[in-house]
Amino acid sequence: MQERVFGRGVGHRSALRPEVASDTRLDVETLRSALDERLHGTAAFSAKSYADQPIIFTGSHLRSYTPGPIAHARDLARDSEALRHGEAWTFLRQARFLADFEESYDFSGNFSRYFPTYEAMSNDQLRGYFDWRCRWRHEKEPRASVSFVYLYAYELIHLVGVPDATSAWQELRRLRRAYGPGSDRMAANLDRWSDDLVVYYGLDPHLLQALAHREQDAALLALSQCKTCPSEELFDALICLSSYRIEESSFYKAYPSDFKQVAVETYRAIADHHDRHLKHSLLQSYFGVSVEQDYQMFGNAVFADPLHPDHADFEVDPLDHFYCRCGRWSRKRYVGNLHPNRKLGALMKTIDATMRTIYDFKRPLKAPVSTKYVNALIVHHTELLLDERREAKGHVVCIDRSKLREIRANAALTCKRLIVAQESDEEEGEGSLSAPPALAKATVDAPSVLEVQKSESAGQVPPLLTSEERDVLCTLLEDDSLKELERKHHIMASLLIESINEKLYDTFGDVVIDVQQDRPRIIADYEQDLKDMVSI
Repeated sequence: MQERVFGRGVGHRSALRPEVASDTRLDVETLRSALDERLHGTAAFSAKSYADQPIIFTGSHLRSYTPGPIAHARDLARDSEALRHGEAWTFLRQARFLADFEESYDFSGNFSRYFPTYEAMSNDQLRGYFDWRCRWRHEKEPRASVSFVYLYAYELIHLVGVPDATSAWQELRRLRRAYGPGSDRMAANLDRWSDDLVVYYGLDPHLLQALAHREQDAALLALSQCKTCPSEELFDALICLSSYRIEESSFYKAYPSDFKQVAVETYRAIADHHDRHLKHSLLQSYFGVSVEQDYQMFGNAVFADPLHPDHADFEVDPLDHFYCRCGRWSRKRYVGNLHPNRKLGALMKTIDATMRTIYDFKRPLKAPVSTKYVNALIVHHTELLLDERREAKGHVVCIDRSKLREIRANAALTCKRLIVAQESDEEEGEGSLSAPPALAKATVDAPSVLEVQKSESAGQVPPLLTSEERDVLCTLLEDDSLKELERKHHIMASLLIESINEKLYDTFGDVVIDVQQDRPRIIADYEQDLKDMVSI
């Protein structure tokens, strides 16, 4: 039995730790090869090749999933800086961060809220909004809730997602065309925000012309410049601001040009009367005075006032101004043209009623304005119009070619009679150097063409003349007063004179009553013929 030695004596080795010879030391590379062989034989190291695999989300996982940009925007609303500002400032900060974010998301829910913001929306609703915005920006017009449209409009008025203010205005007008017809309230808000955007960012005032109140302001400006404004433009302004719908008047439909001329000239005359004799102008009397009132820029919208202007002036037109003083906006304009004007409507109705009476129109109308000088001006300008019409007709020469054949026949008959009479006289006095008395008498007494025509018509009143027209004609021939005749028979002599000239034109080839003088007169050349005609 081998002896075991314990202790640390020199030259003694422990039997439990035999010394390995240096030539039998393990090779590291050999050990590694052995380990690799053994590992490759296990199931973990098979011949299968691996690739990227999608992570499958369930429906609940998708609904709760928050994209990174949205999550960061949520954090912006909760940091210490957001606590020092209001909701509008937080919205602007989030909107600028998410300006270029796009999402492709199938949103089947609904979102409806007054003053919508990102914070008021769930992740599902917010992703649905960004999906709609992405398609809208790619020139599509998908269906959208009202709140989506408003939220995008809020971005535009802050110039989020657009290069400049003009592009923002164009996008607002595009929203108005696409979604405005389905909602009157939305259309009104988009119209106002488009208008406010032009003023706030100082764009061209002509961009305001598409809005409803701009038409009224332009009409009011035309009335303020009535002396120099073209008649057609002035009449359009009267129609725009009047509460009386003259387009529906039966008299206007029958005499549109007459009514336009009288209405325009009457308004100018009344305005001149106010300027000369009254304290207030006609514009002030009808529409009040220009008033400066506080104005809320982008009302009914979430607006953070990104420019913070301290001082600004914007002139829409000479009657409409915007001012900003120390960050507060105001607007100075005539507040009386916000609705159809009743005073102007009463004037238009009075013109209609008065002209119906003068024209003896079949449907009379009661005049609401009883002011004497107003009614006198309406009558005056109506009579001027009728006088101009009569004067224009007096210079027109009309030839009735159907009468030429009859005139030629009468002339031929007269000529034949003269020739026959001359031949008979020549036979009786043949060889004589001087004409006998019979020839001279025949030559003098031979009727002319005019005398033949007069003899045929003498003593005959054309059947087309009415009894009233005959009375007017007799009054003029006897140099009596037409005014007395008008008062007695309740007639308008001017209209009857015009009718007489028309009816007798075929007989005389000319007007028989001259209306260009201070009063109507019978033309002297036809006076005796007319007396014979009416047996005076």
